[in-house]
Amino acid sequence: MIYKIKAHLGQTLHLNTYILFTIRIVATGFSFLFWALAARLLTAGAVGLASGTISAALLLAGLAQLGFGYALVRHLPSTKKPLKLLNGSFMVAGLFGAALVVIFLLGLKIWSPALLPLRTSREASSVFMLLVMSLVLSLLSHWAFLARRKPAFTLAKQILQMVLALFLLLGLSFFWGDHMAITAAYTMAMILSLGVALFFFLPRVEPGYKFSVTLPARLRSPLTSYALTNHVADQLQRGPDALMALLVINVLGPESGAYFFVAWAIASGLHTLAASASQALLAEGANQPQMMPELAGKSLKIGLLLAVTLVLVAAAVSWPLLAFYGIDYANNARGCLIVLLASILPSTILAIYLSVLRVKDQLHSLLFLTATSMASGLLLAYLLMQGFDLIGAGLGWLLSRLLMVGCVAILWKLQPGRPSLSTHTTLNSIG
Repeated sequence: MIYKIKAHLGQTLHLNTYILFTIRIVATGFSFLFWALAARLLTAGAVGLASGTISAALLLAGLAQLGFGYALVRHLPSTKKPLKLLNGSFMVAGLFGAALVVIFLLGLKIWSPALLPLRTSREASSVFMLLVMSLVLSLLSHWAFLARRKPAFTLAKQILQMVLALFLLLGLSFFWGDHMAITAAYTMAMILSLGVALFFFLPRVEPGYKFSVTLPARLRSPLTSYALTNHVADQLQRGPDALMALLVINVLGPESGAYFFVAWAIASGLHTLAASASQALLAEGANQPQMMPELAGKSLKIGLLLAVTLVLVAAAVSWPLLAFYGIDYANNARGCLIVLLASILPSTILAIYLSVLRVKDQLHSLLFLTATSMASGLLLAYLLMQGFDLIGAGLGWLLSRLLMVGCVAILWKLQPGRPSLSTHTTLNSIG
């Protein structure tokens, strides 16, 4: 048994899947502990403003990446100049992040009046800028570790950040009695852990690496095209997280919207855990493209194993899990949650196939699938809510996932020689 476990974990695809799974668990645990401590130390108003600030920073940082994370995973293993690629990606995304912050602060009265204190205080504006910039670089460093199949460094960085944030929050709460204690603690922990990643961890993963703030004369257009296309596809994948809840609210009302939001948040979080297999496949496939057929098969097995386990456990405890939010949630959202949990299985298959497309540079298929996935999910949820109310939203989403898996099977068969899972390919060198 021990020998089998060692042999299983000896394969980087398996090991990195579990590490990525653990990273997501740690991130969830950190979020819970950090905000629980903040709620104990400061007022609800301070916690609310800080949570809005950090949420806005996370949104801007995600947009600022411009798909360079995917580009790093796909092209870093084959480029002749990895150091220039890393620093070039950091600088372009960082500068774009700074521009987004300026635009966001200038338009606060329009899109988020509640966060106006960020603009009226130079101190708050500066911290917000630092937070977004450090988040952008931090997220890209995670992609760089994944590109070299060393996500354990991301796990170490996340643990360091978690410990620093909790201690800094305890200390700063004595000096600041408002939202700045929370935001500053989060920002300082992010910057310090990022410093460790850039100056200690990354040189171990990428020998000779030195962080540089110089902008390259140009980024190769194939890489930029790959990054931006993946950025669009990524936003299409994330779209339903916001749009599905809004759709339910507009069709069934705010109360049903609340029930759906909780059910969706639980199912979406579990899907993210199962999708660890698809990210590990992306990194492994980029490093060993000739092994893609075998890697995809292994990734599918481990991804479905994780998905089935998570779905069964969550379904078994669905009543007490929802009752934690209130009996009304358990009574009204359980059916929808069960259906959404079932959708995790086809969603995992789809996520793994999208990683195959990313490795194969089949960007048109990637955009088609992600756009169709979002559109079909929203449309079917809307139609089925007319006759089945809240559970109809879940049924519509599940049906759209099944249709997308069918679409994947058709696309696979239509490809000459089925290149997605059988043709040996090599990565083009990016100089």
